[in-house]
Amino acid sequence: MKTAPRKLTQVDKMQLTQEWSIDVANMPKVGGLARVVQLLELDILEEVDRICRKHGLRYWLDYGTLLGAVRHKGFIPWDDDVDISMPYEDALKFAEIAPQELKGDYVYFKPPGFFGRVMNKAFALDNEQDFCRVYQKGERHKMFFMVDIFPIMYLKEEVSSEDAIKAIEQGIEAKIERKLCEDEVNFNAWRRLDDFTRELEAPLKSEHETSRMFMSLDCTVQPKPRLYRTKDVFPLREIEFEGKTFYAPNNAEVWLWYCFGEYWKPVVVPTHNDLRKMSIDEAEKLANWGREHGCL
Repeated sequence: MKTAPRKLTQVDKMQLTQEWSIDVANMPKVGGLARVVQLLELDILEEVDRICRKHGLRYWLDYGTLLGAVRHKGFIPWDDDVDISMPYEDALKFAEIAPQELKGDYVYFKPPGFFGRVMNKAFALDNEQDFCRVYQKGERHKMFFMVDIFPIMYLKEEVSSEDAIKAIEQGIEAKIERKLCEDEVNFNAWRRLDDFTRELEAPLKSEHETSRMFMSLDCTVQPKPRLYRTKDVFPLREIEFEGKTFYAPNNAEVWLWYCFGEYWKPVVVPTHNDLRKMSIDEAEKLANWGREHGCL
């Protein structure tokens, strides 16, 4: 029995239209407040890079930020966040030294059960209550911009790739279910969740370098789990991004193919920051930052 062909969604149609008509690699930079957001995040990334170089910590641009570096030598025109990855031990060291090393304009924030973020203080979640409102209730009463840090662990050699992917998927589901069952919406509940995450990772995590790596279950928002080949990541190489130099995986093009497929084509992705929901005060604050830094 023949099945009916799948109907194209609006996203499918947008994707096809872009593939047919746009030279994505040569698209112009975005303008206005969206560009201010990008440059504000670039400013944060430079501070993270400074600290990592000073203390010999390893990091690399990842996901959409890495795609932008390879394809655009900067931000994807419609992207509005910065993603970097770190080996888990380096991420722990960064968490220790960042509060003392970060300059006055920046703050490091790592609530339990989540990966770390570096934010600009003028556009940051101020406290535990702020964070819980955003990440548990989905509210976004203020704008915040950050560099996300994804911790990457070494996978035990005896664990097959198929079993690892299955275990990661099941671990994410278990963690989400555990979170939904928590009556409390506060950091104490998430500390218990953090302990639960370490238990889930223990059968997978190697204490020494191996041939494969995986993203920590701290990152429950990760797309379909993927394994890194260590040889594709190290040794790190430098790459241009917005006229500056940052670290990237050694075999970035292979990793991008694994993540995005035909990565030279435009990929329709949702925005992270819906500027339309910004209050007039937040918009004015963002515009003022842009003027002070020559972005507007």
